[in-house]
Amino acid sequence: MFVVVLLIFAALLWKLYDDSRETKQLRKAVLVLQEAEGRAESRCRQAQGRLAELDSTGLGLEHQLDAYKADKDALRAEKEDLQQQLEGLRKAKEAATVAQAQAELDAKRSLRSVATYNKAAQEAERLRRLAEQDRAAALAERDGAFKAQRAAEEECHQAVDEKNRFLALKGEVDAAAAENKRIRADAEAARVAQAEAEQRQRAAQEAQAAAVAAQQAAEAEARAASDGQSAAEAAAAKAAQRADAADSAVAQLQQRVQGLEQELVQLKQQLEEAGENGMQTEERLLKELAAAQAARQQEAAARHAAEERVTETEQAAMHAASEAEAKAIDAAHQLEEAESAAAQLRRELESVREELAVVTAARNELEQDLEGAAEERRQLLAGGDALDDRVRELHASLMAADAARSRLADELDTTKEQAAAAQQAAAETAAAANATRESGEQRLAELQHELEATQGTVARVTAEGAATSAVAEAAQEEVASLQAQLKAAEAAAQDAAEATAAAKAAADEVLQLREELAAAQAAAAAELEEAQCAAAALVQERLASVQQELSAVRAEMEAAKALAAESGKETQEAVEALGAAEEEVCSVRQQVEQLEDSMEEMQRSKTATEHALGEAVREATLTSDTLSLLRQERDSLASSAEQVAALEDELAEIRADQDSKLAQLRTELSAAQQQLSDLQRERQLERDALADAAAGEAGGHAAELAEARRQLHGFRAAQTEQQAAQAQLDGARVELAELRSKFEQLSGEHQALEQRLQQEQQGDGDGQEAATAAIAALKQELAEERQAAAEAQRELQKMNESNARMLQLTRAKIQGLARERDEARARAATVYDNGSGMPSKGGQLATAAAGIGTIPAMQPSRAAAAAEAEEAAAAAKAAAKALSPRRQAVGKSETSDA
Repeated sequence: MFVVVLLIFAALLWKLYDDSRETKQLRKAVLVLQEAEGRAESRCRQAQGRLAELDSTGLGLEHQLDAYKADKDALRAEKEDLQQQLEGLRKAKEAATVAQAQAELDAKRSLRSVATYNKAAQEAERLRRLAEQDRAAALAERDGAFKAQRAAEEECHQAVDEKNRFLALKGEVDAAAAENKRIRADAEAARVAQAEAEQRQRAAQEAQAAAVAAQQAAEAEARAASDGQSAAEAAAAKAAQRADAADSAVAQLQQRVQGLEQELVQLKQQLEEAGENGMQTEERLLKELAAAQAARQQEAAARHAAEERVTETEQAAMHAASEAEAKAIDAAHQLEEAESAAAQLRRELESVREELAVVTAARNELEQDLEGAAEERRQLLAGGDALDDRVRELHASLMAADAARSRLADELDTTKEQAAAAQQAAAETAAAANATRESGEQRLAELQHELEATQGTVARVTAEGAATSAVAEAAQEEVASLQAQLKAAEAAAQDAAEATAAAKAAADEVLQLREELAAAQAAAAAELEEAQCAAAALVQERLASVQQELSAVRAEMEAAKALAAESGKETQEAVEALGAAEEEVCSVRQQVEQLEDSMEEMQRSKTATEHALGEAVREATLTSDTLSLLRQERDSLASSAEQVAALEDELAEIRADQDSKLAQLRTELSAAQQQLSDLQRERQLERDALADAAAGEAGGHAAELAEARRQLHGFRAAQTEQQAAQAQLDGARVELAELRSKFEQLSGEHQALEQRLQQEQQGDGDGQEAATAAIAALKQELAEERQAAAEAQRELQKMNESNARMLQLTRAKIQGLARERDEARARAATVYDNGSGMPSKGGQLATAAAGIGTIPAMQPSRAAAAAEAEEAAAAAKAAAKALSPRRQAVGKSETSDA
């Protein structure tokens, strides 16, 4: 009886130890799950942070893209303004051409007006030669103007041709940009296909690693099962030995029953005490067992919730990763579009710079022409101012001569009373006056011819208005001086006719006045020489001729004085001749007035010419302002080009930042994969340890052997499934190799297309057909990959269904083991029954032996069931993790399809 109590107590102690050990294992598993849950939550938070960073980066890229579009619109508006300004320049050039044609018509009219003054017979040949020379010069100027006009028209046509060429080049550049964009889109699709192929490759590698791990686990479990089977066989042999020993012990016990009956009373007392202690211990153990069951249920619920959270976290992480990768792809697309737009903008800027270079060259030429014209105008204005000063000085000298003439007239009035005594001298003076009149008429004719020649010269140099006006003023001054000389000669003749007695004094005064006039004329000639060499030479020649005429008149006056001393009979005739001379002088004055009118007309034409020059200067000023605006726009375009370069640098930095972030994400992904592999190894080690513990705790019960055999069959089925998965993995490897070869082929084709695109900017039909064929091939490959993804999804569903069935079987086994444990506890409780329903001694011994035999058989089956449940859960998690990259690849393919 004492031995039975000891056995029961040992069984209870073993049960307590088993429960505590199982509780420790469950707590350890809960801690592991909590740590895995914490790591998953931290990875989730990191993924959410990276997703937020990617979102902010995407917003920044969108803002930069909007700013770039605004800059591009501004550049387009500036370009339109430049085209409008070029159109305005063209219109101004046409207006200048029209003004030039009008100036040519005016020159032709002035040349035709010159022909009306060529009436003199004596100077007809000379005037004809001069007219021919003038005509040749005018024709040369007209030819030069026509050449300049043709050059301007050629420049205009060249500008139009350059504009058309620019538009054609722009169209070609736009077409090339579109082709480049399309090829880049094809290249991006190829990159996406490559990325998907790489993802599939990684998923296949992970699945392969998971399959290898599952295979290793299955092999370990098979080894553990074989070890368990051998241990079970050994335990069965030991159980048979124990049964034989128990039979011999029963015989001995039956032999010792008689001896033990004497100790029954003591044993009853001890049993009562032991029953009370056992009941207390049983109650305490039942309470602990209930608490342990509640803790196990809570742990199971927590484990299930943790598994669900881990699954949800993995799904959220995969979804976030897929979204982040999609956003990264979109950002890469945006970066490539921005790069293509920047390249197109650079090409447009280069074309605009070339246009600006052409316009700048034309503007420099116009500025040089305008500077030359302004310099010539300044020189002409300076010469005109100098001539105006000289004219004013000559006018002052003429006023002084008029004053002297008036003084001389007063003196001649005082000597009129002496005219009778000088009749002979008057006759001689009349003869001299006739001669003087004839010479004056001849000189007037010469002056008229010279004036006509001067007018022809003025018409020939119409474009040089300032020089023409200077020559006209010099001619007018000469006419005025000749008029003064004629008046002086007339006064001298009157003095000679009226006062013979005072002729000598008058002659002396006239000689003095003439000397003063000659000195004034010489000074005027010197100043005119200083003002303008050409005009001075002409004036000097004319002054020399006038001096010769004055010396001739002086000689004639001296001869008239001598004749007046000899004879005074012809005074009346001289007076009549003087009247005729006065009439001729009046006619000459009328001619001079006509010449003055013609000079006024020439002055008006000069004013019109100056007005035309002012218009030309204003147009030149407008052109210079337009050129300054073009320069400012060129500077603004240069600043825009610098801004575009800065934007390109920022885009390059952003792209580098994106690349670094992607590299960081890849690093984190590899670290997560490494952690996952570490977890898988830890789970494998725990599974191995549990399998070893299950193998060590396996008893010699035949039911456990059958259970082990069933587990072995399940493992063999799992091994067959693993072999099927390995075959699928081999097929996936083959497909991956084919995809790699196709991707390498597509990469080679893409590189060839890029080289072709660099060599031929405009592209041709062959390149487009090749790109179209490449796109069609890529689309076909994408369709095949989608089909493969669908097949992988179906396989995943099948594996999930098989895992669910395995979990259901495991749960059924756990429930069966729990029922066996409850039955064993009920049988153990009957041992401590001390009432009327207490079984006999033999029944007690049989029940105790059965309980003792059931407890060791129960322990390994329960541990094996727990180990099997944990292994099934770990296998399900590993399969889900192994298939998660394929789910991600399938989701990405669906996203790319959308």
